[in-house]
Amino acid sequence: MEQLRFPRLAEEASAECRYAWIEARILELAECFSVSVYAYSVMSNHFHIVLYVDPAAVQELSDEEVASRWLTAFPGRLKHDDSPEAAERMALAITGNPERLAELRARLGSLSWFMKALNEPIARRVNREDGCKGKFWESRFKCQALLEEHAVLS
Repeated sequence: MEQLRFPRLAEEASAECRYAWIEARILELAECFSVSVYAYSVMSNHFHIVLYVDPAAVQELSDEEVASRWLTAFPGRLKHDDSPEAAERMALAITGNPERLAELRARLGSLSWFMKALNEPIARRVNREDGCKGKFWESRFKCQALLEEHAVLS
């Protein structure tokens, strides 16, 4: 998994707040992406997450559900204009474009896109709060397939 750095934290309360951001984002994205989150642990300098990615499950979603999930994970302009009309326009733009819809459907079943949606907003927020720029995560992310029951349990 990715390494998370908190070099400028003055108080443990600040770290706890950031842990809560990561936890909230994991749970929010689990509702959007075709993943099942089995466990996660947020520590002072990284986090672990055990999940199951099911790219086939997203194929069963309606076009409207794909658009809704995508706009929840990546709200874009909806962050600044969360009116129902704006959301409807953006959803119609997605559902009215079969190529884009197919691309987003594939992304909602992708571990890489899940990790991007998890890591990028957190990195931007922490860098903004700390008044810095640059690389926040040590690496993109590391993953390991847990193929046996004892590996999952450990």
